[in-house]
Amino acid sequence: MISAARAERAPALVALVALMASAPASAMTLGEAYARARDHDPAMAVVQAQYDAERESGRAERGTLRPTLAAAGGYSYANTQSDGVFGRSDDTYPTWSAQ
Repeated sequence: MISAARAERAPALVALVALMASAPASAMTLGEAYARARDHDPAMAVVQAQYDAERESGRAERGTLRPTLAAAGGYSYANTQSDGVFGRSDDTYPTWSAQ
């Protein structure tokens, strides 16, 4: 026959065994624990955002040191009318410009 102390512990032992059997066993390394804590820390998110903003502002400042190139151009037709020694002349010719 089972003693009274064992009978009282039996339901707790059965529950513990059932819990261990139902949940998959997985261990977390220290590095994984640190990464999870870092990823969910609001203060760390603020520091990361400030770091990213400073990196981007540095890139923008370096961009002002580089040479720039600008180009412009145009194309059109010109119509001219002239009265000369040989009579009236109507001319249409293309014009262009570049800078």
